[in-house]
Amino acid sequence: MQYKTEYSIFRDYDIAAEYYREFLNGDAGCTVDLYGKTDYLVIFESEQSAEKPYYRRTKLKAMRHNDLLDLWREYFTEYTCFDEMTKSELIGDLLEITRRQYYANHYEQNGFRNIEEYDFSVAGYSQGDIIKVCNADDISCITTDFIRNLFYDAPIHAKAEVWKREDSDSVWELADEFYLCDYTDIYTPLHEQVYQCLLNENNLLAHLVAYDMPSGIFENVE
Repeated sequence: MQYKTEYSIFRDYDIAAEYYREFLNGDAGCTVDLYGKTDYLVIFESEQSAEKPYYRRTKLKAMRHNDLLDLWREYFTEYTCFDEMTKSELIGDLLEITRRQYYANHYEQNGFRNIEEYDFSVAGYSQGDIIKVCNADDISCITTDFIRNLFYDAPIHAKAEVWKREDSDSVWELADEFYLCDYTDIYTPLHEQVYQCLLNENNLLAHLVAYDMPSGIFENVE
């Protein structure tokens, strides 16, 4: 029996676009608010979390009337005689401000350059590509690498096909196929990691792929 291996490897920009859309649409399990073109990203664990009140009564009650009035005017501009409002009335209105409204107002008031309510920033590969990220609920999977991969990178698709034939006069037939990035990180795959995982498979054809796989297979993938 004769065997040969063939490889298909490329960056999958279609899947990258799908992952991006799913994330922004909340299909990944969290609620995402995006401000500007892609300037400022606020991530909540759920829609319910985004709609919870931002301010706490105890904090508001500790503020002076004038400070409450200044804060109130950041959100409400259509009232008349607002300077006659009591402290209780101001607090009542401010307790209606949701977390989503707070971050939206923060972006509107400060613009990208002066944003303070963010946990980290992520830069892309072109000048001016940068996102400030507010992980509002400290979601563990929201990291710099996760956001960079999602917004600026594309996952690698890598498949190995093993073909066989009886002899040189026979037609090649597909014997098995292996999706190499099932064994490693899809954005920064490692040859050694894939190699070891293939050898751990109870499959002689997987071993064949491991031994045949070029050491630089994941380098300079476009």
